[in-house]
Order: sequence, then structure tokens, then C-alpha cells
Amino acid sequence: MQGISASQLNRLPVYLLGIGAFLIIISLITVIAGGGLSNGDGIQSIFLGGLWNSGGTSPKGINYHRPLGLEDRVRCQVAIEHVYWKHRIWGNIEPKPSFETMIDQQRVRETLEDTLRKSKALEVYWKQPITGAQLQAEINRMARNTKDSALLAELWGALNNDSYLVAECLARPLLAERLARNYYSSGSKSVKESSNSIWALRHENEEIDFADWWRQQRYQFAAEIKEPGNEYVLPPLANYLCMFDTWNPVANFMIRANHTAIWTGAEMIVWGGWDGFSYLSTGGRYYPATDMWLPLSLAGAPEARSRHTAVWNGTEMIIWGGANAAGSMNTGGRYNPVIDAWLPTTIANAPQARRQHTAVWTGSRMIIWGGENNDGGANHYYLNTGAQYDATADNWSAISLWNAPLGCARHTAVWTGTEMIIWGGYNNDYLDTGSRYNPIQNSWTETTFAGAPLMRADHTAVWTGTEMIVWGGENDGGALFFGSRYNPALDNWFETSLINVPPQRLDHTAVWSGTEMIIWGGQNLGAGLNNGGRYNPNTDSWILTSPINAPTGRYWHTAVWNGTEMIIFGGYNGIYFGDGGRYCACVDIPPPSNVTALPTGPNTITVSWNPVPGASGYNVYRRHEHCGTSFEGIILDEATIPFWEDKSVSGNTFYQYRITALADCESPPSMWVDATALGNCTLKPCFQGIYNIINNATSPCELTIEWTEGTPPLCSGSSNLSYTLYRGTDPDFIPGSAFELATCITDTFYIDSDVTIATLYHYIVRAEDSTTTGSGPCNNGNIDDNLIRKSGSPTGPVTVLFNDDFESGLQEWSTSANWLASNVLSHSGSFSAYSGNTNNQLCDTLTQINFFPTESTAPPILEFWTDHQVESGYDGGIVEGSTDGITWSKLALSPDYPGTTNSSAQPCLGINLQPAFSGNYTAWKKYRADLAPFAGNPFKVRFNYATNDFNASGGWFIDDVVIASVSSCSSSADAPGRIMNTLSIAKSGSELLLSWGKPLPPCITTNYSIYRGLLPWTGYNHVQLTCSTTGTTYVTPADIDSYYFLVVAQNLNQDGSYGLDSSALQIPPSPAPCFPQNIGTCN
Repeated sequence: MQGISASQLNRLPVYLLGIGAFLIIISLITVIAGGGLSNGDGIQSIFLGGLWNSGGTSPKGINYHRPLGLEDRVRCQVAIEHVYWKHRIWGNIEPKPSFETMIDQQRVRETLEDTLRKSKALEVYWKQPITGAQLQAEINRMARNTKDSALLAELWGALNNDSYLVAECLARPLLAERLARNYYSSGSKSVKESSNSIWALRHENEEIDFADWWRQQRYQFAAEIKEPGNEYVLPPLANYLCMFDTWNPVANFMIRANHTAIWTGAEMIVWGGWDGFSYLSTGGRYYPATDMWLPLSLAGAPEARSRHTAVWNGTEMIIWGGANAAGSMNTGGRYNPVIDAWLPTTIANAPQARRQHTAVWTGSRMIIWGGENNDGGANHYYLNTGAQYDATADNWSAISLWNAPLGCARHTAVWTGTEMIIWGGYNNDYLDTGSRYNPIQNSWTETTFAGAPLMRADHTAVWTGTEMIVWGGENDGGALFFGSRYNPALDNWFETSLINVPPQRLDHTAVWSGTEMIIWGGQNLGAGLNNGGRYNPNTDSWILTSPINAPTGRYWHTAVWNGTEMIIFGGYNGIYFGDGGRYCACVDIPPPSNVTALPTGPNTITVSWNPVPGASGYNVYRRHEHCGTSFEGIILDEATIPFWEDKSVSGNTFYQYRITALADCESPPSMWVDATALGNCTLKPCFQGIYNIINNATSPCELTIEWTEGTPPLCSGSSNLSYTLYRGTDPDFIPGSAFELATCITDTFYIDSDVTIATLYHYIVRAEDSTTTGSGPCNNGNIDDNLIRKSGSPTGPVTVLFNDDFESGLQEWSTSANWLASNVLSHSGSFSAYSGNTNNQLCDTLTQINFFPTESTAPPILEFWTDHQVESGYDGGIVEGSTDGITWSKLALSPDYPGTTNSSAQPCLGINLQPAFSGNYTAWKKYRADLAPFAGNPFKVRFNYATNDFNASGGWFIDDVVIASVSSCSSSADAPGRIMNTLSIAKSGSELLLSWGKPLPPCITTNYSIYRGLLPWTGYNHVQLTCSTTGTTYVTPADIDSYYFLVVAQNLNQDGSYGLDSSALQIPPSPAPCFPQNIGTCN
């Protein structure tokens, strides 16, 4: 063995497990060290093999001493955490980082000190020191009760299967936590008889939670213990089998409902909720390997709440939103289980506070949407806003409101790999609508209404890889027992079978096993259910779950899928639960082995693998990065042969593949394998689309379209992009050659002057790279396919007469009853005008105090933004104008009022069954009124709101009110023609006769402007001679001076071309023209 170095030792294969490996490594160390493991003090040394295989620094060769020092325990815990890290699901687009970059040894040290302090508290405070017998019993309990014997064996192996290290490093933390909580909760006799001041605190404040008490008192106990020093035995591990269609219990934890739970790949993490007495900021980690709970750190934890959301991003659980007694929240936290630590989510640019919203994880960001804002009182506002949260940068970005669904809560959301699909919900009405949000394009697309399920809320939805399955819930008719499958690729619905379907329910849970949707629990008419069913979309069939040993019926619980089992926890059914169950729905099957991926031709990668005995098929997953986002998902499902040619790849692009086997359920995935494709680049440019339309407010009419610069796909080798601008007057136009306004644009803006006043134009911009193997209109390059559209309407110069954003309150307004300045919702700034939210508001008005003069030559307009949640039909608001403050006229709006009152609405608004702001429209929207009928008179506006005697709902918000006068602008499409070389001048006595030919069609000419300049020539100096000639002749007196004359055609109060000079350049207009000049394309 001479010549083996320590570095060579560290590279020994990690499969040398167990006692055999331990003895081999010990013998090697003996040779290297030239002696035994005694340190000369008679203190026994323990070697920890570590068994790390991630390429990081190995702890091999470190000696551990009995009793263990704090640093010995730190190294043990690091080895344990590394095992868990290897098993945690990596749901991020970036490569999984090395464990060494994630572990914070100081944080581990603090956690272990806390364990030692709890052990000391058991010894000196409760007089119940942890004994060797208890540690052995805990080892036995782990071995007997483990629900993941393979993972427990791996944990023991990380401690080199040394029973002493297992006892002190794995069993003690679990035991100290459990015993300290139990003694605190029970108030044991020995403690109650003590005069210790800590017990006095506990005794006088019975409702103080253990975690709060411990946080105050822990430093009274030293982080030092006397180890029992027993010789321990590692018993055989129970072979926990996932028996198909059976239930097993989950160890108890703190009771709660309306909490969240996520599965990391190694543990289930539960947080928050309500226990019947208080909102919770506590949580726990359930480890199947040890069948044990550990509480989450409270240091830095978010404020207590329920009805929040949680997602797992690969390293952290991200909590956000929810509500407590003070109302809805827009705060959150990120919990890292490796170091048991919290970080807050930023509140800068965070979305509006909400509860009962949804959250999905995309692989790089959390997207939250919808929900209900509750101010802690009776006011409820349903939201159709959302945002993306980037945990790496800790920042928020709002998502588009264009074409967004109606605001609602109690809906569902799934992530497809490229889109978030929202469906159903409640906003004082049950909804049967949905929409798909694409975060790359920042755009919404409605799901088809054809064949959609009945309206509902409190249902469930799962994503299968190709379809969203919606099931259960409630509507006005009660709980439901039917559902549907939605295919986004085909935009169609398929009703799920009703044969053998579970009973109707709401507030249940659903998980996707890989082949089946499993629903369980819930309630019907307030009674908790303890049954469920498994739905297979391939066979469109249901199988009821076994009721034997199922948990007590409940709702408001959680469910996670761990690969073979559904784990239920918590909930409510008259009492709150702190237990749960594990439902086995799968027969274990291993992943495929020997997976390879090779480029085998242009734009082709061939993937192959070894067959798995017992597998009925295989799923192929693919991952690649484009435009800073990782795209991962199934590209082939239920393959029947062990290879596949992927012909949908882009050349010069890096792809990764992994395979799962299918039996009753889906196997764990194989390791990723990778290949770089050959052939042409087919990826689209990275482009965010149009972002702004500016009305230049000039004459002639102009709109400026702006966008940010895109990026060519990496595979193209291109460095430049060009852009194509599409325009239509139909807001739903589809870009194509018929709508091309301009191509091969190289700037990031375009001025469209071929527009007409008062016409609303819709624009889409797309980017094209410089390759020549695509379908782009400029050079046959790859062109993106975004549908992001912006709209604008041109006008002439705008003069603002009145502008109020309500940041200074209602100083410019008078109110008749309930209107006030509110910071609950706002379009800009922090405040808006709010109608209040009471029954029997009898035409409650918000009226301008001052009149504003308007001009007849520049017709005024009114613009304002509004957000309203008004009981549909029964309550409503209208906008009125007046020239005397006595007689009021209802204003026509563009777009039109979004709702209609019914016959039960208050008659003070006018004749009912009239258009009004009625119903729930929870996105800020801009409205405009043409005030031309009021032009030339003083004017003021008022907002008139009325409710009936029942069910006031939210109210009406107004913001950013503007009254402005708008000048007209001329359009190049209406530009007059040019007088060609037909002008002649004849003298008759003391007069000159000018005659000319009228511009030919399609030029439009209504009359003429005539200009005269003085000779001899010193440059252009022409001035008006007349501005109102209608014929094609004109007589002017002749005098002693010499002149040159110009005849200019007119149309729509605009001059055309003054003509061309000898260099074919436009003759400049007069410095004091009859009308503004508009040179079009007509002759």
C-alpha cells in the first residue's frame, strides 16, 4: 500500500459502503499515517467516512472523539444534510449548484447548539436528561417506522454506520426536540413543584407557544451536555413497502388547517394556517426516512397567516400572501431547509395584498395571480392582477393586464412548462372561464368556452404533462362530482367519466401521480369526507381509493405526492387535525439505465435506453435553455420502444434528456444526458414585443411605436435583428402579410404618419434574425411569434384643462355622502376616489367643485381610470356632465359601460336596464367621453353611484381624471394633391388672371390657397394672398412690382404641396401659412 496519498484516498469509489468499506479505509489510513488511530491520550477516535460524491471537499480522514465536540457534530450534520441535498428536487432552470455553495456551517453550528441547549434544559429544568436507553429506543423507532428505508440507510452510511454517531447526530436532535415540547406542553409534576422562574412564566401564560417561550429562554441553558457513553446497536431496517391502494398513518404534528405543504424530494414542509385559536407562523418538516417531524426555525419567519401560497424552487420554499386578523398581506418569506433559515421576500414593487390566490413555479420565477383583498373588515376586492417573483434577484415584475381574466379567488392554476393556466373561481359569481398566461410573451390567451365545465370554485386542477384536469368544487347548485380535461395545444375540453366517480365535494385535494389524478377528502354540506378516487385520463376511468385505515374525514388539509405515495396532513372537520395519512398508489419500478443522447443527423438527436422489466412504456423529458428561460417537459409520452429520434431540435443548441418508466405509476427519472444538435438554427429571436404607443399630438397625425431591442438566438451566430411592424383596426387581427406596415426596420421605434384622427389602431412588432433559413418577411430569417399588442389613436395638440390623481384627497370635489380618498386601490400613486361600500346609497355623487371653460374650436374630452366591484345588475354607477350644475346628462363612454342595471336597481340613476358600471371588473381600465356637445360652455363632471338594500359588494374606484381640449390633426391619407405645371398668368388691363388645373383623382381638393413672393429673386419670401379660392381661376390687381405666385391645393383645413423646384425638392411653406401643411402621396 506504500505510495497511496491522502488525495488518492479521497478519490476512492463512493460505493465502498458499510462496515467493509470502513475497515478498508481504516487500513489505508493506518498505512498512510504509519500507525493506529489512537491519539496517545487514551481517548478513542472515530473516523467519519462522509461518502460525498459531488466533487466537493470530502471530510474523509477527520477524527471524531468521544465525547463529541461541537465541531464534530457540525461535520456529522453536514454529512447528513448532504444526503438530503442529493435527494431534493431541483426545479430550477440553472444547473443544480454544488452542496458546498449551499451549506452555511455557522448556521448548522447554531442549530446544533440549540439541540444541545434543549438537551441541557431536559436535564436541569425538567430533571429528565436524555439517557442512552432513550437514544437506543429512538434508533429502534427510526428503523422500525421508517417510510423510506433506502434513504435512512444512506443517512446511516453517511455516518459510516457508526451507531454512536447515529445516536448522537441523528437520534438526539429528534429526541431533544420532541421531549422538550412534550414536557413543556404537559407541565410535568417535577416542573410544577419547582420554584424555577421559567416555570412561573409558563404557568402564568398558559397560551405561550413553546417556540416563543424557547426563543426567550434558551440562552439560560448551556450548549454542553454529558453524553451517556452507551454502546449502541443499529438494528435491521424495516422493509417499508408501498402496498398498492393502502393507507398508513403519518406521525402527529401541530394541528392546523388552511396551511400549505410542499414536497422537496426528501421531506414535506408544512407552514402557517389556523388552529382554531390563532393564525400560525410555525411550520414543520416531515422526514419519511425517520418518520419524524422537526419544527422550522421561527427566526425571520413571515408573519402568521392562512390561505397563502407556497412553491418549491429547488433550494427554498417560497411563502407569499395570505391573510390574518388584520387583513390580506403582500409579504412573504423564503425558507431554506439546508440551513433551517428564512429570508424575507422584498416588498418593493410587490403585488397588492391578497389571499386565496394561486402561485406556480416556472423553473426560474414564481407567478402569483388573482385572489381576494380583504382589509380585515367587510370589504372584499377580487383581483385580476399578478406578478412574477425572481428569488435570485429578490425582485417583482408585474404581469400584463391586457386580455387578463376577470378578477377572482378560489380558482386554480397549473404550470404546463411554458404557460400558467387559470380556470374557474369566484368573484360574487361563480366562473366558468379561464386563460393561459405566457411569461415569455407576457400575454394572455383565453381558454375556449366551448365544452368547458360548469362554473365553479373551490375545485382542484392538476397538470398531466399534456392536459389540465379540473374536478369537483361548488357553484350555486352545491357541491360537484364532475370535471373536464383541457388540452391547451388543441384548445378543447373533454368531460371526465361519471362512472364510479367519487361523491361530490369541495375543499378537497388532488395530486398527479404520473399516470393518475388522485383526489381525496373535502366536504359536502359541511361534513368532512374520508374517501376519494383515482382518475386515469388514458382510460377515462375512476377507481375509488380504499377506505381502510384512511385518515378521519376532513377538508382544508394539504396533499403532496412523493413519487409513490400521496401524503395527507392537517385539516378540519369540527376539530383541527395534526395527523394525516400516506396513500400508496404505485408499484415501485426503477428508472431506465444506460440512457444516451447523440446527434444523428441535421436537426436530429437520437435518445436510447435499456428496457425496464415490467414497464408498460416510457416518458421522454427534454430540457433546453432559450432566451434566459429553461424549457423542460415531456416531449414523448408512453413510448413503447426504448429509443426515439427527436427531430424538433434546433441546430447548434444544447439539449438534455431523461427517461422515466411507466407501470402503475411513473418511475423516478434517470440522470440527465446531453447532446448538441447539428443543422440549421430554428430558434426564434428573444424579444419582448412592443411596449409603448405615443400619440405625438401633432398635425399631421402621428403615432410613435416603441419596443426594446431583442437578442438573436445563440444558435444563429447572428448579431443583428430587424423588425416587422403589423397594424390593424381589429384588436384581434393575426399578424400576416396583409397587415405588414413596415419590414426590415433596424431602429427600436417607428413613426406611423399614415393615420387618421379618432381611429384606434392596434400594433404588433416581431423580431427577425439575419439567417436565411426561416420564414421572416425581411430576409427569410427566424422570426418570433409574439402576440403582444398595443393600441393608440392619434389627435392634434392636447391642452389639459383639469387633472386630478387624488393624491391630495378630494379637494377639487364635493361629495353627497360616502365618497372618500382611499389607499386600498389606486391606478397611480397611492390614492383614488372610492364610493364606499354600504347598502342603500341613493345616488351618492362625487362632483367637481369648479366649472372649466371649453372651446368650440377644440372639442374637449374626459378621461378617467376605474376599478369596480359592484353587485351585478342591482347596483351601479354612471358618469354625468353639466354646464350649469343643475341639469345633468349621462355621458356616452368609450369603451361602453361594462354592465347593465336591472329592474331592481335604484331609480335615481334614471330609467333602469341601462348601461352602467355594474358587475365585477377588478382591473384598472381607462374610459373616455367625447364632450363635443358641451364645447364652448363651462363644464363639470360627476360620478353617480347607487346601491340597493342588500349585498353591497366592494364599491367603485376612480383615479386619474383628466379633462382636456383636443385639436384635430391631419392625415396623410387626406392630404391634398399638388398643382402640376398647369399654372398660367395673363394680364388684362390693370389685373392679372391666374388659372390652373385641378389635381386629378384620387386627390381630394376642396379649395385653394394662393401665395405671392416679391421679385427680383433673393430667396423664397411668399406670403398669403388669399386662403379661400374655390375655383381654378383667380384675379388679382397688377401693380408696378414684380412677383412670383404659388397655388396650393387645400383639403380638410390643410395645405398640400407648394410644388417642386428645379431640383425636384419641395418648395418650403410660407412662414405664415393659410393652414398647416400635409404632404401626402397623392400625385
